[in-house]
Amino acid sequence: MLHFVLLIKNKDPEAFVWTSTGNRKTGRHLTREQYANLVKKWSSLAGIDPRRHSTHSMRRTKPAVIYDKTQNLAACQHLLGHKNIGSTAHYLGVDQRKALDLAKRIKI
Repeated sequence: MLHFVLLIKNKDPEAFVWTSTGNRKTGRHLTREQYANLVKKWSSLAGIDPRRHSTHSMRRTKPAVIYDKTQNLAACQHLLGHKNIGSTAHYLGVDQRKALDLAKRIKI
């Protein structure tokens, strides 16, 4: 379905979704709310539950995959911009004891 929508907009399936920043008429950037609404719309068009996918879940995905593959909580903390490694552990759902053990071993 998303492939069909891109063709309607005269976009190549490999093209970037956004080809410019902001609203061309007003020159303003997309607001957080506009972006959130686009993600919900795209989820629906792709046939997935828009309640399960959001801008927030998209932000969390890459650090979660990095943690799963490397167990490097400090790298995830840096990517997310968290000041406290415990916050990163909680955010990524890392077991508290494992997080404390990692925090003791990692010098920040």
